[in-house]
Amino acid sequence: HRPLRRAAPLAAVAGGVVAGAVPWVVEAYGRWGGIGERLRVSSDVQGEMGLRWAGGDAWLSVNGPLLCRPCDITPYQPWLTWWWLLLPVLALVCAVRGRNGAGRRITVWLPLACALALSVPYLLTLGYSAPRFFLPAYALLAPPLATTALDAARGRRPYLVALCAVLALYGVSQTTGFWRNLMGARHTTHRYETVAAHLHRAGIRPPCLITGAQTPPISYAAGCASGNLAGNNKNLTHATLRTRTTRIPVAAITAANANPPSYARTWRPLPLPGTGLRAWIAGRG
Repeated sequence: HRPLRRAAPLAAVAGGVVAGAVPWVVEAYGRWGGIGERLRVSSDVQGEMGLRWAGGDAWLSVNGPLLCRPCDITPYQPWLTWWWLLLPVLALVCAVRGRNGAGRRITVWLPLACALALSVPYLLTLGYSAPRFFLPAYALLAPPLATTALDAARGRRPYLVALCAVLALYGVSQTTGFWRNLMGARHTTHRYETVAAHLHRAGIRPPCLITGAQTPPISYAAGCASGNLAGNNKNLTHATLRTRTTRIPVAAITAANANPPSYARTWRPLPLPGTGLRAWIAGRG
């Protein structure tokens, strides 16, 4: 029965692929009319997916910002990203050391292959990046990397000490990045809450609609619906927006020094001090 035992892991993997693909395919035909149309819509939302190298964007954003779009930033303390650049090398070492024994090959090569499969779309098709994109791949890489590191250090005290030192350094670097992003997220949340408070005082209260710049998080903070006439969050037409202005409070958000959108030229401006933004309040009627 050895051939059957060897085939069982492959059958389980194939079954998992099928189980994951079937709902996706069914939904593609049920909601979009086919796989091709679903991929086209997805490409539009993501800003035209296509073959491109996004590894540089992934490296730039590995320690933040939480969304790097467009990713034209200077990396924050590049020395904190050393571990990310080492991942391909460490994965290759795991693959080479995992050649011994069929059971070991499965426990090492399978998570490595799955991690690669999860990473490829973000490395080769998107024009932006975010740290969270690669979290599943990191989780899959952790067991084989840990196993290989422990095997190499077993019975060798200097290696074990060095391994502990590297892990401690890694923990410090991750804590530094985590704290920086936490403070940034707290500041951003406070900014959105400030905008929401100004809008509430101006009469923009639920049920209401907010459109324009940074619409989704501001709308969430204000308890309003989010709407956009263009871009990857497009969900409104001009006719629909005009109808909404006669029924519920509506506001458009722009940068503080920007002119109002064409549809909001007659709307009342509302300064939003301390946020770098300005609101334009639609008249009712």
